[in-house]
Amino acid sequence: MAAPARTLEDFESLLATVRARSARFGGDRVRRALLAQLEIQRSDRVLELGFGSGRLLFAVAARAAQGFVAGVEPDEYALRHASRRCERLVREGRVALVRGTSRDLSVFATGAFDKVYGVNVVDFWEDPEPHLLEIRRVLRPGGRVLLGRCAGEPEEGGDHRARSWMRALEIGLATVGFRHIRESGEPAWISAE
Repeated sequence: MAAPARTLEDFESLLATVRARSARFGGDRVRRALLAQLEIQRSDRVLELGFGSGRLLFAVAARAAQGFVAGVEPDEYALRHASRRCERLVREGRVALVRGTSRDLSVFATGAFDKVYGVNVVDFWEDPEPHLLEIRRVLRPGGRVLLGRCAGEPEEGGDHRARSWMRALEIGLATVGFRHIRESGEPAWISAE
């Protein structure tokens, strides 16, 4: 797992790294993998953590045509960009975009979502437990979380770090009460119910 951001400068540097990693990995490939893993139903209520440009969120909203999709994003620039992309859906009440992080999802009711997902958000978590507890709280009983991480530049110990990241997340999910924890390949996904 990447070192957590401690200052605004650290956060901006980490954000730039994650955006570059996501761009190199290929947005369409990530989008297809995520949509296949989530198995979104027309009436699903879905939350995206760290929606960035809103491209994935927009695709999810298209599949959850009779449901509701919300997202949290700490970056003001990304929030403005996604708001423009999803303007019609926000106006129709099908999408809500909130500035914030998964550490505090208090704007959402307990059990409000069928599915919660995030790509590369774990890199920003200094301590995963408060984030995972909040995710657990906003998921309905039997709901599903899907957390992914796009591969970056090959680095020394990369395979070991990827396994370490996956194992740490699996332990964190189990600690806060998730069950049926599964992992899959590229991009690296962990899902739990």
